[in-house]
Amino acid sequence: MEKEFQETASKVDSQELSKILAEKEQEENNRNEKKPPLNKTLMEIYGLHTPTSAIIDYISNRKAFNNRLAFAVFLFITSILPLIIMDEIFYLSSVGILMMIFMIFAGVVLIIKGSSLIKNDRNVLINLELSEADYDLINDEYNKWKANQSNRIILAIALFILGVFVPAIIDDLFWVFYPLSEILTAGSLFLMIGSGAFLILYQTLNLSVFKRLLNANQRKNY
Repeated sequence: MEKEFQETASKVDSQELSKILAEKEQEENNRNEKKPPLNKTLMEIYGLHTPTSAIIDYISNRKAFNNRLAFAVFLFITSILPLIIMDEIFYLSSVGILMMIFMIFAGVVLIIKGSSLIKNDRNVLINLELSEADYDLINDEYNKWKANQSNRIILAIALFILGVFVPAIIDDLFWVFYPLSEILTAGSLFLMIGSGAFLILYQTLNLSVFKRLLNANQRKNY
């Protein structure tokens, strides 16, 4: 081929040689344009994306785990209440301890069972390619959770604050009705703290589900 090109070059003047070189360069450029760009993934080239069903399963499994985790923390915080009730009313502290252990055990089971739901979900985030419709759906859900975040956090903080003052008020009002005052004081304290912790975990963990999907998405042009 080189010999042929040299023979052709020797028979033409400089203007024709420039024209031949320009044509060959254009042919080379056309061939390169037909090749897929190296910086694009196969999913982008052929219009593929992560299946919607896989994304829905990821969201469902993550939210189920998060809710179980939040409720497990609530059980851990309030597990002291059976002990107080059984000890103050029935003088059966051993039964109260047994009920407390049962609540802690139930919380641990919830976390373990929930963990089995998400053991394979990490694979969804690897090379995640959201379609435009899936992206819009996830983004809308993210914005809804984000819009409710301030209200839920404020309510949780209010519960923490009330958890300090309400028991003191109850103790002042019902101090003559011991041991009822003791039960109501402890019950209001741990229930409010547990509820506040549940709200914070419920909000932040579920919000992170949609945020994680949006951040992992490799299509940034929506």
